[in-house]
Amino acid sequence: MQKDQDKRERIIDAAVEVFCQAGYDAASMADVAAKAGVGKGTLYLYFDSKQSLFEEAYRVCYEARMRECAANTQHVSGVMDKLCMRLRNGTRWEMKSPLMNKLERVYLADPRFGESNRSKALGMRADGVQEMIERGIAEGELRAMPAPLLEEMYYRL
Repeated sequence: MQKDQDKRERIIDAAVEVFCQAGYDAASMADVAAKAGVGKGTLYLYFDSKQSLFEEAYRVCYEARMRECAANTQHVSGVMDKLCMRLRNGTRWEMKSPLMNKLERVYLADPRFGESNRSKALGMRADGVQEMIERGIAEGELRAMPAPLLEEMYYRL
């Protein structure tokens, strides 16, 4: 089991690299297989298409970003301090994970993955932030403004 999981992770790591270097259109499953050190047929045991591999690579990148953004925020009191820590953590992640960060931008900018996927991805990114903002407004730490507006402002920083 662990061997299969390790191979899957190797494939995803290779996919991130290949998609970032070549772009979605120019990347091929053969390129990913070669980079991962597996046969092309092995890729199809894990992913049924280039698109499903790309979407899974994005999901892995997104989850890594969210884990990093939320790291240690439970030890901070105050909504503003939590939001600032999330921003610092996110910036740190972008600096230490440039390929994953680039893959996120490629995925979100590509119209082939549909507005609903981009909206869903951007909505997932807000997990926890909107609740923090609403709590900050309720507790008087943030100015009483529409929470979606404050959330939009937060993500534009």
